[in-house]
Amino acid sequence: MKLIDIIFETVVDLNEGNFKWTPETMKQKLMDDPKLSNLDFTNSEVEFDKNKHKWIAKNYSCKKHPDWFKESFSTIDSIVRGITGCRICGQESLSKKRQERKKYTKELIRSIAQQYDTKKKFEKGNQQAYKEAVGFGPCYDLTTGEEVRCKLYNKETNSIINRPNTKNSFEFLDNVCSHMKSGGFYGEKFIYSYTFFDDKNDIVGIYVGLTNDEERRKRQHLSPKENEATSAVGKFIKENPNFKYRYKKLTKMVDYNLAKVLEGLYEKKYKSKGYRILNIARTGGGGRTFIPNEYYIEKARKWYNEKIKRGEIPYIADYELYDRANYKAIRHKKLMDVAFEGMLYKDRKKYSNQDIIDIAMSCDSYSDFFKKYNKTVQQQAKRRFMLDDIKQMFRDGLNKKTPNKMTESKLSLIGLLTKNKYL
Repeated sequence: MKLIDIIFETVVDLNEGNFKWTPETMKQKLMDDPKLSNLDFTNSEVEFDKNKHKWIAKNYSCKKHPDWFKESFSTIDSIVRGITGCRICGQESLSKKRQERKKYTKELIRSIAQQYDTKKKFEKGNQQAYKEAVGFGPCYDLTTGEEVRCKLYNKETNSIINRPNTKNSFEFLDNVCSHMKSGGFYGEKFIYSYTFFDDKNDIVGIYVGLTNDEERRKRQHLSPKENEATSAVGKFIKENPNFKYRYKKLTKMVDYNLAKVLEGLYEKKYKSKGYRILNIARTGGGGRTFIPNEYYIEKARKWYNEKIKRGEIPYIADYELYDRANYKAIRHKKLMDVAFEGMLYKDRKKYSNQDIIDIAMSCDSYSDFFKKYNKTVQQQAKRRFMLDDIKQMFRDGLNKKTPNKMTESKLSLIGLLTKNKYL
């Protein structure tokens, strides 16, 4: 037990943090909560669980479905969040969502897709319509090759799941997005393949890919870095070390959109011959596009030069707000020294331990402290492991604006303790 807790116990009961709530007042609070208007707490039992330090309730029912009754204890937090509410209401809500999904017919999705010029905008602009477009597949069973439903209903979890052992062709999605242009940094690419042979020199598998950087892509397949996921080629080599392989460029550099089509055609060609296709991701998607480091650096330097021309100070924190994606890419690629040259860090005010306590005690509650000082005082308090003590101070009511003499003596004592504790 911490020293500060021992001293508190001598002057205050640690359970006094909940003194303002009694089973009756907590029960009334549940009855008055508009979010719980569908539940009846008239005959419910409410008590405080000292072991879990949480309020719990049982014997409440549903106004809409009187047959449903909760006999066991549940935490009030879970009741408010709807986790332990009426199951029949939950099932009806799920049925309603399913009905809403049925509204997305192929014709409606096609008309929605016409409003966007890239797939990325379509996905962000209407996520549900995009998901439904993906769900139309068509999907094929990997064992039999027959067309099957893409998704199934799981009774155990009351949720929709992707059908196992199934491959989605994305033909409907590609069809409704056929008018869209490719977004992002795209240029010419070429098609390549890795063909694997057994000890009898028979073909046992083929991987088809596309890239605009041959050496980089070879390295990712054969000797990836620590932060790179193992590719299908690398995984197959690891599982079959005795197989030989042959790398081959199938085309010259061609337009990006043509490269996507050719990749899919080569896959179909090899598949029709009965060869095993090793690709994990579907072909024709364009793959990951390699963007040179200069692209990220130039974007940051352009922003820097514009700031200098306007006579403004270029702070790194301001650039992060301006272009967070590029900022994260620069940090990930360790290009900060070059890209952020000349940019300044904002001076960050340092708070003493007593400053943090005084600011926290000026707030109405612990949650109020988090909301107001999330990125300043609270973070420094967290690094110094002061949050547990601050939370206890709120429980003991030490944040009152006009504390009594006992509270004043506690505050001075806390200041003395924290001064020595966090040095």
